[in-house]
Amino acid sequence: MGWSEFEMTGKNAKLNNAKLKTLPLGKSVCDGNNLYFTRTGDGKGKFTFRYQRIGKKHEMGLGPWPAISLAEARQKARDAHTAIHNALDPLAERRKAEAHRRKHEGIRFSDVAKRYMASHQDGWTNAKHAHDWASSLERYAYAILDQKPLSELETDDVLRASPPLIFFSSYICSFLIEFRRWLSPFLVPLLRTHTHHPHHQ
Repeated sequence: MGWSEFEMTGKNAKLNNAKLKTLPLGKSVCDGNNLYFTRTGDGKGKFTFRYQRIGKKHEMGLGPWPAISLAEARQKARDAHTAIHNALDPLAERRKAEAHRRKHEGIRFSDVAKRYMASHQDGWTNAKHAHDWASSLERYAYAILDQKPLSELETDDVLRASPPLIFFSSYICSFLIEFRRWLSPFLVPLLRTHTHHPHHQ
């Protein structure tokens, strides 16, 4: 069954929380603003946003009710209208955001650290120094910082990856001080943009 222009303009009567509980099962009812609600069972339903773009009809899920309230669904519908007003396809934008999220959820600190070291290896004239960096990252950082996605790392995680200096020799202490100084600016811009690489200290 196609959508009429009346349905697409969203000029139907407004819903309320009481109506959501008593609507016929399986029937989609418009709240206005292209927001639709379908009752799927006792005390259950779903919200969708219907729109046309370049002559093609689309229906975008906004979430289940009551996990998503009517007020929240209305706000999501307003956001979708804003996207359309800005010449964007709200469904396509959601898919891009989800793909971006999935991509960055899989990135760990070791991934970017290894890329960073590989891109700077020509600048390290002391092979032992480069080896120390790599082995120390593997020993102290990866086991802790790779436990969660890079985008979820916090200051406490970074501090846990830097062991107390009291347990090490003076040479290792100086190295760990440099390691801590390098690690903090390395993480901060990555957590902010996921793409920025700091300069070697």
